[in-house]
Amino acid sequence: MNRIRFLLLSIVLLLFLISSCSSEKHAAPRAIDLTASITAQELDAVEPTAGQSAAIMEFGLSLLREGFSGGNSLISPVSLLLALGMTATGAEGQTREQMEAVLGMDVDALSACMHGYLASLPVRNSSTSMGKLNAANSIWVREGVSVREPFLQSAVDSYDAQVYSAPFDRSTVSAVNAWVSRHTDGMIDRILSDLPDNSAMLLLNAVAFEAEWQTIYREGSVHDCTFTCEDGAERTVSMMYSDESRYLESPLAAGFLRPYLGGRYAFAAFLPDEGVTVSELLSSLDGQALYDLLSAPVDAEVNAGLPKFSYETAMDAKESLSALGMTNAFSADDADFSGISRASGLFISRVLHKAYIAVNEKGTRAGAATAVDMGVTGTMLPEERKTVILDRPFVYLILDTKYTTPVFLGVLMDPGE
Repeated sequence: MNRIRFLLLSIVLLLFLISSCSSEKHAAPRAIDLTASITAQELDAVEPTAGQSAAIMEFGLSLLREGFSGGNSLISPVSLLLALGMTATGAEGQTREQMEAVLGMDVDALSACMHGYLASLPVRNSSTSMGKLNAANSIWVREGVSVREPFLQSAVDSYDAQVYSAPFDRSTVSAVNAWVSRHTDGMIDRILSDLPDNSAMLLLNAVAFEAEWQTIYREGSVHDCTFTCEDGAERTVSMMYSDESRYLESPLAAGFLRPYLGGRYAFAAFLPDEGVTVSELLSSLDGQALYDLLSAPVDAEVNAGLPKFSYETAMDAKESLSALGMTNAFSADDADFSGISRASGLFISRVLHKAYIAVNEKGTRAGAATAVDMGVTGTMLPEERKTVILDRPFVYLILDTKYTTPVFLGVLMDPGE
């Protein structure tokens, strides 16, 4: 009898230990939402100006050019500007001046621009006939780190940011990744693999886009086609053929604009002329000129071909932003973020950016996430019918046509990657 009792007690104890380990493994992240303690102030929602939209286009092009290394590329200028814009509200002195120069406008104008843009989007997590574009922002502060109230107030007012206090351990990594996954509809399932010991704050943005084509590709309009990479390698792709009516032409490329349902968003593509590389095309593009071109596409019939493709990219934008002139922000010695915290030595250690896109017969899904890790220490109407078959590497955008704003900006070099 005693042996039976001992066996039963051993089983109960074993089950208890298994349950405890499981509970510890899946313990809820110890993040405290501080947003409720910050009362949001009502701000006027001023729509972005044409000049600001052109500045966003130039910022996106500059960053894409700087980070392009010959492979598939994809960034979300909107996601990056939302995360960096929040960060810039706490920058001072030369750090602030450099950030303003790279981001394309002064901090106050950028905050007003981003606030107006967020206000123009549908209610978060809702779908409309115009497709869905959700954007969410959050700030994660290490427990014990003091942050200035005006900085947090600005983030809540201008960027509708959630604010959390967290221990910055493994539970915080899990919580941040869960937040990103939730706000990108699972397209970006993780942005962090770890948090360095000197991380004091994370400023996050997540963007999710989904829309159907205004005219869905039918079965008979999709055929296998050979896609030729710049190095001569050939890939068999499913090419989606269509007749488009908005033609794009730059000095080194031709393209088209294909609208999504509702007309607010569109897919724009530029195929380099024969003998012109993607790198040469990117170097020739200018933000203002591209804005003007996309704002007024030419009415012309276009035989268009768009390959089905999907891929994900990841980058640390630190080096690219530094090369563009934003150097002080990344220096523990020179950074001035005294508008964020009284603590000295606060600087940006990483700008992690991930993006995902999938283009098929029905439409497009795309997601992006950005994490700023703060450490402490007029063309003439063509007479002839145009043909633009994207069977070579090309540059593309997902465009918010209301403001001619690049939500996503990418390069497809190899559909087989």
